[in-house]
Amino acid sequence: MRKQFLPIALIALMGFGANAQTVNLPIDKLPKGVTDYVKTNFPNQKIESATSEKEGLSLDYNVLLNDKTKLEFDKLGKLKEVESTSKLPDSVVPKSISDYVKAKYPNNYIKSWEKDGKNQQVELDNGTDLEFDALGKFIKIDQ
Repeated sequence: MRKQFLPIALIALMGFGANAQTVNLPIDKLPKGVTDYVKTNFPNQKIESATSEKEGLSLDYNVLLNDKTKLEFDKLGKLKEVESTSKLPDSVVPKSISDYVKAKYPNNYIKSWEKDGKNQQVELDNGTDLEFDALGKFIKIDQ
């Protein structure tokens, strides 16, 4: 009996995780960490819309600013990803990554940043994708 339960439980969990639920969220229902982050790092922008996305046990908050900058936060309100059509504020990108880009790509700027597991990625305005470790040490150009 137990051998049959395990595959059924795994299939149920896989199905549960595949059904992401996205809900429009009133701005005043965002975690304080999210709204504080926007006020601090994007002081001239306003939150245009917000959603929460639940997938399995994961909960993320997605925010769109009035300049079309997109931000994604985890359930604790920590930034996971930010994407803009213009230069990101220096306060958004870790200093070691920002310094590397300024030294190696002086004519370009960072328009997106993402923390993915242990690594971080940035995209420059010329389309170049760079990968860094958790401490901001350059790993490679991502093709």
